[in-house]
Amino acid sequence: ALTSSPLDHFSASSGASMPGGLFATSAGAYDLRRPLAHGDSLVHLAARMGNFNILKSLLQCGGEALVEERNADGCTPLVLAARGGHVAIVRHLITYGADIAVRDRNGRDAIEHAVLNGFDSCAMAILEHASRHALFSTLWDRTTVDGIASDAFCNLVCAISARGFWRLLDYLFAAVGPSLSVMINTHFLDRF
Repeated sequence: ALTSSPLDHFSASSGASMPGGLFATSAGAYDLRRPLAHGDSLVHLAARMGNFNILKSLLQCGGEALVEERNADGCTPLVLAARGGHVAIVRHLITYGADIAVRDRNGRDAIEHAVLNGFDSCAMAILEHASRHALFSTLWDRTTVDGIASDAFCNLVCAISARGFWRLLDYLFAAVGPSLSVMINTHFLDRF
């Protein structure tokens, strides 16, 4: 029988990993991708709650397929971890191959969730990964459309500025290059 929560059951279990994202427990096999009451799997729940050790164990049991699992809101574990400010989990999911460009049903990605919820360290971890792996050129629809910064990119820059995340803004400008300010100015001038 399950203890107080599925995460408690997993952490207390002496079960073993099985193929296909199943976990063997005394109660039988448990599918790690099976959604719980609110549409989250155990991986989503661990990422949302910031439980690094359980998340790490779950990923070892289920492999890379669990990293990209979406919940009922279209959120991946990376989006949930960034939204909750769990930087160690964000970094771990990225090293495990999480797609940093995935958007939820509202069109927001992990960086936007991190910024909007006040977690610049999570946004910085994602940007550093993007920079190290030359992903800025293909990162979302954020860079340019005919030399003009996209709405999504300008909204992100405005949100970063409004929250006073100057270190993040400096990093973003340095990574994208000096043309960024020209693109943003052109974007805003085009609107008026």
